Order: sequence, then structure tokens, then C-alpha cells
Amino acid sequence: MKKALTIISEMAGWGFTVLCIAALIFAASSYLNTKKTGEPATIAGYRPVYVLTGSMEPFMMTDGIVLTKEVHSIDELSVGDVVTYHIEDDDGNEKVITHRIQEINEDGTMITKGDNNKVTDAIPITMANVEAKVMMTCNWTAALIHLWATARGKAYILSAVCVVILIWFGLKMLLSPEK
Repeated sequence: MKKALTIISEMAGWGFTVLCIAALIFAASSYLNTKKTGEPATIAGYRPVYVLTGSMEPFMMTDGIVLTKEVHSIDELSVGDVVTYHIEDDDGNEKVITHRIQEINEDGTMITKGDNNKVTDAIPITMANVEAKVMMTCNWTAALIHLWATARGKAYILSAVCVVILIWFGLKMLLSPEK
């Protein structure tokens, strides 16, 4: 039994290592492609987006992360979907916004609104503006970021990481064959 656990532990360790290396290679190639093309980095059409404001709270918390998927057609969207889109502000700078679709008009324009905003967005958008649709929210990242912002929070997080590492090595020592 102990030998079986040792083999499983070793295989899991190697599998995790290979998975991490593959993820690193994939991330590096995505980053280089992003630098070359100027397009946002995606993995199979998905990309994480950092939430900067509270306009979509409580659905998307400030400092949270959402996972978005590229969309290429208005047929992929419906009222109620949350989309990430870009518009040009009054100064000519591009702004990226993530809001919910309130209505889709016959001419293909869409009216959006932040869940936490009182009024709809002033500028209707088209598919030319839409970059992606929100598929998943990770609001727990906001809590970690807020915790990390305090000295006590840093101590808690670093302590938790140390405990996990110690448990991992302790289990590895317990399960390793005696020499």
C-alpha cells in the first residue's frame, strides 16, 4: 500500500511539473504573439480581465477577475449577457468597459448598462466594439487582493503558503520509501 502511494505521489508530482512547464511555454508564446500583433493575449479564445470599478457589483467585484471568451457574431449574444467592449472617449483614448446588454436593436446596435449604474450607457455599441463575453467571474480574487493590501493580510497569505509547502514536504517524506 505504501509503495502504491509513493508511486502515485511521484506520478502526481511529475504530472504537475509537466503541466506547469507546458502552461509556462504556452503563456510565453501567447505573450510574444501579443507583443507582435498588439492583440490581447488569449488561450483558445479565452482571456482573463481585471475588474477596475464597481459598476457591475455585486456580479463582478472591484479587483476581481472575470474570464471572457471572444465573440465574432451578434448571434452569439443575447440580452442579459455581460460583454467586454471598447469605445473611444472624448479625448480620443480607447476605454475598455465590461457591462450587461440591456437591449439589442434591429440595426445591430446594443444598449449596455452596468448593474450598479442607475442609467444605461450613453453610447450604443456594435459588434465592431465588442471584444468578448463574460463566461465566469472569480470574485474571490478581490478578497485576496484586498487582504494583500494590508500588512496583516500579507502575513496571513504568506503564512498559509508556508503551511501548504510544509504539509506537502511532510507528506512527501512520510510517503517516500525508507532507505
